[in-house]
Amino acid sequence: SRQPDCLIGVRLNAYAARADPRGFGVSAGDYRRPDPDEPTRLARMLRDAGADILNVTANSPNLRAPPDQRARHPFADADLGDEHPLTILSRNLALVRALREAAGGLAVVAGGWTWLRNYLPAAAAGALEAGAADFAGVGRPGLAYPDLPAAAARNDFLDPVRCCRLCQSCRVLSRRGGRVGCVLQDAAVYGPEYRLVQRFA
Repeated sequence: SRQPDCLIGVRLNAYAARADPRGFGVSAGDYRRPDPDEPTRLARMLRDAGADILNVTANSPNLRAPPDQRARHPFADADLGDEHPLTILSRNLALVRALREAAGGLAVVAGGWTWLRNYLPAAAAGALEAGAADFAGVGRPGLAYPDLPAAAARNDFLDPVRCCRLCQSCRVLSRRGGRVGCVLQDAAVYGPEYRLVQRFA
């Protein structure tokens, strides 16, 4: 039975960009275009089943590699992706808004802010004010900058040097079973862990 003081949350990849087999939330004729029909139907089902929070994610920015290879061949800062990061963020926010509007009463969390670095709080605040989402979630940015939410709440300017640099090292740790943290910002703790998982990769 459900505990009355316990919220039920679901993390949903609303757009899995793959052509064969066709991914979830993908247009039939073009895997690079999302189709919100499947995700919105699922969001309504989750709401009706008692979910309280929906954390929406949407695809890896690396569309060039097959999904099972993206973690093994991540982009570095110097790499040019096949989509501009703002295109990715715009698509993510459009999907979040569609799910929020389709499943009223379900609180929706938007992510995908990492590339914005120290501009993240301002962009997230604008999205919330525009009604695109109920919450702005941070994953990798929070690993690199643990006090980011508190700094944003105080209207402090974020230090760009402390922001996530999209090096993908935390993803490598996660995929290979290591303790996950920011290798660049906390090298004394996560540097040895990273070297160990890379050694046995």
